[in-house]
Amino acid sequence: MATKNKSKSNSADNKRNTNQWQQTIAQEYTYCMISTLNQMVNYLPMLLFDFQQPKMYLTLKGVPNEAFDKCLFDTCKKLKNEEKGTRFDMPSSKEELSDINKIGGIKKPLGDKAKGKKVLWNITGGQRPILLAIFELLKEEERKDDVVMYLEGNNAQLVWMKVEDQKLVPIPASEHKLGKYKLAHNLHLLTIPIALRLMGADVSTYASRKFVPHDALKTIAQKYEKPENELFRMRMLSLNKKFTDKTKALKGLVKYEEVDEKKLYYFEKEYTINGKKQLVRFYNNKIWKVEAKLKSYLLKDGDDSYLSQTEYEFFTQSKNYKERTFPFGHLLEDLFGQKVWEAFGDKVAEMACNVRLYSLEEDVDEQTDEIDIILLTKTGQLVVFEVKSGGMSGDVAKSTKYTTYAIAGVYGKPVLLTALLKAQVSKVGELSKVWPYDTSAKAIRAANRAQLPIIALDGHENNNFKEAIEKLLRP
Repeated sequence: MATKNKSKSNSADNKRNTNQWQQTIAQEYTYCMISTLNQMVNYLPMLLFDFQQPKMYLTLKGVPNEAFDKCLFDTCKKLKNEEKGTRFDMPSSKEELSDINKIGGIKKPLGDKAKGKKVLWNITGGQRPILLAIFELLKEEERKDDVVMYLEGNNAQLVWMKVEDQKLVPIPASEHKLGKYKLAHNLHLLTIPIALRLMGADVSTYASRKFVPHDALKTIAQKYEKPENELFRMRMLSLNKKFTDKTKALKGLVKYEEVDEKKLYYFEKEYTINGKKQLVRFYNNKIWKVEAKLKSYLLKDGDDSYLSQTEYEFFTQSKNYKERTFPFGHLLEDLFGQKVWEAFGDKVAEMACNVRLYSLEEDVDEQTDEIDIILLTKTGQLVVFEVKSGGMSGDVAKSTKYTTYAIAGVYGKPVLLTALLKAQVSKVGELSKVWPYDTSAKAIRAANRAQLPIIALDGHENNNFKEAIEKLLRP
């Protein structure tokens, strides 16, 4: 018992020391940021340390970061107005540094600006001439009270350095107590719209896109990812299909029945159910227009190859799935959303599905891209997921990769989430001719060409979903 109490005491001491370090940084240091294409690395420390003092902002003349500088300044100005306080009081102007071929030409204005101040130099994303000038300034003037910080976003690590004997040396963890970080306060200022605005994008109808976990999503996903439950997957996937008797992949197999003067196309496939061979009928997406038929097709309590009553009501009455062109495609986004939410746990700051991106430029009023799932962690990492229940062109795969890096920088991760199971991903050659997996197989091929990681609802290779996600995000 004494050991347990001692462990709790040490934990409390560490937390107290961490808070003291954060308070010391915020109260005593001037925060210096460097212009970069990924402004999240400048913004996060502002939240972590709640800076109140004026800041320094450094940029090199001629470096094409102006649009991203504006994103940071405009975002902070907007938040300052909304907060109605002194939060994020940005410097009135940027310190533009020239003569980049001579480090001294940068070092002198830096020294003048930093004179008489204790400075926290955030060197994350900085250009090499500025970094060299900062290092020389610290060593030559022996600025022992200054600290240098580097943010490693992929593993949520803050690296701290200081000057000692005219050398930059790491600050031992025992001194700062703040290596691993996760935002615990100011969370209302770490949102997807803010993150996107920092990266030069805007969002439309965001509030309605925020992901909300649901038990029905959890149980539907569990049914779908069972390898032996192909009947369930076939029913779900058929709801996206527009096959007719002219569909090549089902040539000679498709028939139709007339219900309420509507042609309902279907085909039959033999399965062994309860030890008996039976023909099971699969309908195309027109079945959504015949409610009684849809209910008998999808609903049967106590049978994992069907939806339960709760799941059926969720699917047919929630979120307008039935109004969508590809109802299961949108449900699949939410199934993956549920899995991602569970995998990240308390690391999630915010998550949204089906988010449309727009340019921040006032004279450009057009959608630039659409993201199936976007997740923002409490360490400021944006993760973008492309969900495909059907096909995907190589252009879309490349666009997904480009969009991710454009809005999230090196800390973004583009991922394809597929309707196939992990055992099927390696068999895309065979499945490319097997309905209804043919279009998903083509999407896998496009993702492979674009070098997108691929994860199924049941994971990837030997990893389950949570392990696959954690492995993907590991630096």
